[in-house]
Amino acid sequence: MTPKFAHKFLAGAALALACVTSAVATPKHTLSEFTPGDLVSGPEVDFSKATGKVVVIDYWGTRCPPCLALMPHISKLHKRYSAKGLMLVAAESQGSTTEAIDKVVKKNRLECSVTKFVRGPKLSSGLPHMAVFDVDGNLVFSGRPGDEADRVIKKELKRASGDVAESEDTSASGPLVKNRTWTNANGRTMSAMLVSLEGNTGTFRKVGGTPFDYDITKLSEADQEMIREAAAK
Repeated sequence: MTPKFAHKFLAGAALALACVTSAVATPKHTLSEFTPGDLVSGPEVDFSKATGKVVVIDYWGTRCPPCLALMPHISKLHKRYSAKGLMLVAAESQGSTTEAIDKVVKKNRLECSVTKFVRGPKLSSGLPHMAVFDVDGNLVFSGRPGDEADRVIKKELKRASGDVAESEDTSASGPLVKNRTWTNANGRTMSAMLVSLEGNTGTFRKVGGTPFDYDITKLSEADQEMIREAAAK
């Protein structure tokens, strides 16, 4: 085996191993191994009484820009599904002060449980990170918040109750407007699909990205008209 061929062989083997590792990335843990930290705001958290609920732990930090960008989506998940069997805990994981956490809570109007840390097995060394447990307390997802996490949450809620009426998953009923280029009043553009509309706030999603809210009154008049026509159908 020549050195050049050996190098290619080892590189290919490493890539194959990485793919296999990725396919089985979710570790085998149960909710009973985790304990919520001190409560900062929201409902009291007792995982021992979470039987029959889908539990989501969102690991975030006040000094983590990607985490903060996801907070409107975290808030929306709680508001939309808490009455349908979802227990969502936003666990601040950078050791921030109560005051710093409170600022994020108030800015995003978080109504879910917000704690200082969640003690338990280390699932990731980076933030943001999300863990989803099914109604039996089994860890069924461990990874970055986003489309895949949302899909698992909705799947487990549906499996638990058989009825999740409203879904943010665009594969279920399709987006209001498919992926296209939007233009704001200043002429700047962005490419995204419009998932839903509440008042003047549109929830958009870029291909492969996480949902984000945007004030549609900042878009061009033509784009605003298209959105309102789509929402009226």
